[in-house]
Amino acid sequence: MVKIAAWENGIELYQLLSGIEYATVKTMEEAKARPMFVSAIQMKNFIYILVDRTKNIGVAVDACWDVDGIYKHAKDVIGVNLIGSIYTHFHLDHAGNLRIPGLKDILSKGGTTWIGENDYERAVKGNFQGSKIGNDYATKIVKVADQEMIRPLGEGSVSLLSLNTPGHTPGSMCFMFGNDKGYALLTGDTLFIDSCGRVDNGTGNVQKMFDSLQKIKSLQDNTVIFPAHNYDEKQRRYIVLGEAKQTNLLLRLENVDQMKLVIGSEEDTDPKTAKLHKGETSASFWDECLPCPPLSTVAADKNNNSYYNKNEDEENKRIMMSNLIFQKPFPYRCECANFITRRTWKKVGMEKGATKYLSNNEIQNMENLSAFHSKVEGGMAITRL
Repeated sequence: MVKIAAWENGIELYQLLSGIEYATVKTMEEAKARPMFVSAIQMKNFIYILVDRTKNIGVAVDACWDVDGIYKHAKDVIGVNLIGSIYTHFHLDHAGNLRIPGLKDILSKGGTTWIGENDYERAVKGNFQGSKIGNDYATKIVKVADQEMIRPLGEGSVSLLSLNTPGHTPGSMCFMFGNDKGYALLTGDTLFIDSCGRVDNGTGNVQKMFDSLQKIKSLQDNTVIFPAHNYDEKQRRYIVLGEAKQTNLLLRLENVDQMKLVIGSEEDTDPKTAKLHKGETSASFWDECLPCPPLSTVAADKNNNSYYNKNEDEENKRIMMSNLIFQKPFPYRCECANFITRRTWKKVGMEKGATKYLSNNEIQNMENLSAFHSKVEGGMAITRL
């Protein structure tokens, strides 16, 4: 777990990684019993907990997969009571759905949720499809607009500036807070350490993604970027924007045509996925729409031969996913757009290092590979706990 503290009045931010601080699976038996946690580990989700120590309360960001475990970690480890969750976008690995714990589970615990107004309907449909939302739930889902100031921890506490950054989804939001000493920007799947979110996923748009990245580039260089996935090959959990402008290819592109060369466009979306998002098929999100990344891009060997066989039945697929993590060498690469960017640096006149593959043991020890004690970035004290 990483603690970020730089603000007055007891405001702190905690970064939790799936499989380490929540959605943990330690044995093959646990993996078979909790296949959803295996998916969470493969997705490498970061969730965040924003804390006000003066009130002993916190609000999560993208609480998903293991809502009970996130509440427990907040209470037992961080020492605060969660009062809700902010969501950067509606995708199932962030806001959950009928089968995956997320937004609906926060509401069932009496919490409040916040989500971009342009993703609101999709989040509701994903979490409550086939059932009617009661008035109590409806009033607890707060629609957030672009450039809106929200105070999820109540009056007198920290204010967050919302930035609508479409491209990955129409209602994708970034949330910024801090002061002149340092700003934190929670970027969801809009911007990662070394890439950006997919646009060929049924909800994306390459022009809007390009425009959103330009919006982020216009912020202060000392803004610290905190993404929603641990996709960086160097296992960096955050990056200062000024550095990202130099090292992230997606922030160096000059126009949308270059971006199309790197990450493709909405026109590259698989037809089945496109129909799913348009409501033209009855297939479930769980089986057909893993938005980031598809299993076929995760489960591959060094020669890009897929271990994933779409003809396997559901149980065998889940066991296979477990085997990939615990028994077979696993390709560590930045899923999403990043696995594409390394193949296309040359197209825009740049070079990038080769894909790195890590063994089973190295994956388990990933935290140790990137360990640090304390740093100061963008005016923030960032501490490994």
